[in-house]
Amino acid sequence: MSGITLTTCAIGLMGVTPEAFVQRAQEILETRAVATDEKTIEGEIVKVEEDQASFVLRIAGGEDEKIVIRVNDKTSFMLDDKPTTRAQALVVGRRAKVTHEERIASRVAAFSE
Repeated sequence: MSGITLTTCAIGLMGVTPEAFVQRAQEILETRAVATDEKTIEGEIVKVEEDQASFVLRIAGGEDEKIVIRVNDKTSFMLDDKPTTRAQALVVGRRAKVTHEERIASRVAAFSE
């Protein structure tokens, strides 16, 4: 039996129509899309706090607009497209592309040149 047939049988046994199942699945996916409000910004690292828990990024193309970004144990760090440590990525003067949600970085991709 194909996967679709098995899924249809399982849905039927649960007393749910295939249409209702699909509608509910779409609602769940839309909710998850809204809940993930990550943004990506690019700029230059202009300051790194001594404890490396946050840094200041001067946003590229902005009129000297700066933003404080926090990092945590879940933040991943890249340097020139290779995994690296927090200390190697967060260096004043480096360009960086930061993926964040509410200014908490999930990913920092820094570039040495």
